[in-house]
Amino acid sequence: MKNIILKDGQIAEVSFISESDTAKELRSFINPFIEENAYILLDGKVSLKQEQEWLNGELHMQKKRQSYLLVARINGRIAATSEARRERFRCRNNVCLGIAVAMQYRGLGLGEALLKQNIFIAKKKLKAKLIYLTVLEDNKKAILLYKKLGFEEVGRLPEWVPFGGKRIDLIFMKYAGS
Repeated sequence: MKNIILKDGQIAEVSFISESDTAKELRSFINPFIEENAYILLDGKVSLKQEQEWLNGELHMQKKRQSYLLVARINGRIAATSEARRERFRCRNNVCLGIAVAMQYRGLGLGEALLKQNIFIAKKKLKAKLIYLTVLEDNKKAILLYKKLGFEEVGRLPEWVPFGGKRIDLIFMKYAGS
């Protein structure tokens, strides 16, 4: 895997999720997103049991070449993850991406570099013909990044997601790059 050098000089080591990754470590990464009320669809902290079940499922899907999860570590701690998940049946060549970057590593170029790497891998490993992602309409910084990387809005589900005491749109963005 390729390492990522951040704007502040730190190095993020990127790898696929593996048997050596622990549910405890992954839970310690994801639960702070709930505390900060980040723009993700998860709406409650996960237990260790839930995270272990999720990890087992991810490892199984990765073995079946249906999805994978990239994990970026800085000084041995998870700083970001980016998923690619193949759809099923007639849509099997469509791949949905997702990304999560820990608060202290945002604005350092990690998300951009990790997504670029994920797009490249999704085309090769999952044979993606169409790549897309979803984003909450209020997540303006993410939308700007996605547009910079070549994603364009192709649709939205109005008032789809309850967030912050209101209902906001879920935007679908398709990768238009080559």
